[in-house]
Amino acid sequence: MENSEISLNLDLRSEILEKSLYTENSINNLLMGHLGIFDKEKTKNFGNKAGISFKSKTDLLYDLNILTKEEVLDLELQMIFRNKFLHDLNFNSFEYAINKLDKGLINKLAKFIDNNEEKNIEKNIGKLI
Repeated sequence: MENSEISLNLDLRSEILEKSLYTENSINNLLMGHLGIFDKEKTKNFGNKAGISFKSKTDLLYDLNILTKEEVLDLELQMIFRNKFLHDLNFNSFEYAINKLDKGLINKLAKFIDNNEEKNIEKNIGKLI
């Protein structure tokens, strides 16, 4: 499929980006609060030139018993979808994304869905964003 034929679905991509930005900001604030850091502009790890990856932040929150294993899994899935939708033109719908996931990600997604009452994949993925 040529680039000119791909529907970008900017509404969905914008929603995913917006939710991801709020999630990352919340994770930063949660971690900074537990570490006693109150001015993120004066740190190397939480300011504009953040040095700690999102995954490392969630892992640290898990190690500190602030996040559960399930919460870390939810956040990892959210970032996987965020990266797919924001870095790959072809990822313009959840249906496409689900069909392109590798087996390891499908297993993670299945665990996420098993942890929710509703078993509808589309509705559960929507809860990630």
